[in-house]
Amino acid sequence: LTEGKESLWALNCAAAESRLADVELILETVLVDLLAYFVEQISSNPMDEDSVSHGYIVATALVPLMTSYAAGAASTIETNLGSFGKRSVDVLTDGKDVVFGALETFVTARGIDCNLLTRNVCVSVDDGVDDSSSGSENIVDNDVDFNVTNDGTSSPLLSGAYTPVSNVDDFIKLTEFLSAIEESATVEEGQSFYTKSEGSLSLKTVLPGRHKTHERTNPILNIYMYGLWTSEDGENENIGLSSKVFDNKELELFWDTIVSDELGKDSGYNALLTAETIRVVIMWISVTSYLYESIYDCREGSQPTTTHPVDAAAALWFGNHISSDISDGASLFAWAKRSE
Repeated sequence: LTEGKESLWALNCAAAESRLADVELILETVLVDLLAYFVEQISSNPMDEDSVSHGYIVATALVPLMTSYAAGAASTIETNLGSFGKRSVDVLTDGKDVVFGALETFVTARGIDCNLLTRNVCVSVDDGVDDSSSGSENIVDNDVDFNVTNDGTSSPLLSGAYTPVSNVDDFIKLTEFLSAIEESATVEEGQSFYTKSEGSLSLKTVLPGRHKTHERTNPILNIYMYGLWTSEDGENENIGLSSKVFDNKELELFWDTIVSDELGKDSGYNALLTAETIRVVIMWISVTSYLYESIYDCREGSQPTTTHPVDAAAALWFGNHISSDISDGASLFAWAKRSE
């Protein structure tokens, strides 16, 4: 993130885009690793309702991305773990090995590095541990002069792992709202934190706040929308009359559709699963969207005058997390670390 931001300030857009591609691939790697983790848990104990539910949520996030690279593998994941609105009571009907095989197909098609996965998804994975790629020793030097004066600059994130050059306190606050949802006792309380605003942001609006820009600039967002539109819940009849509809609602607001369905599902409110849904459907995609926005600005030859998009992405990822050694908490960083 820091190296990419340096390139942006120098208007070296090609170098920044290369770093973004690295980050994007790592974000997708996290989804694969988390799904593989829950598949292992379910395989060991098919009655583990929490793992079944978490596996379903991560599959819901991953299937639309897989469809563009490996449609058959995506279908296997959907059959065994479900996707939006199709969670099956009988999970892993084809077995763990078949599901891992589908994940490996996607990993190969997408060019994901098997050595970054903590689960043995790839048959030929190198099990050796590279200490240089983990832990606090791998934190990038952030002593960079960006020639920006901002008296309201936020404090360094994750105990200095990333230093913002703008104020992203509102973005960081969203992590606290997510923690509050995890601890909420009722659907009304959870809903209130989902819509609660900090400045101009809320969990419900952090993505659509710049949605039209992100639609033009973020291929991940468009791949995701296409995957949902072509699903059984999308309106995609091949007769030239299709609407941009998903689950009978506007496709461009798919995140709110998914979260609202989770909040109001017939089986009752589950605070942890609601927070997990927000993490994978809103926060994760928002990180990619703000990173792509930074590339768009660079291509246009402009610099951000208020919140730097890379700072926003970092704030959404690290949130209020303070230690790289702790996996507890509501941040995306902690969420990814729990699969290790």
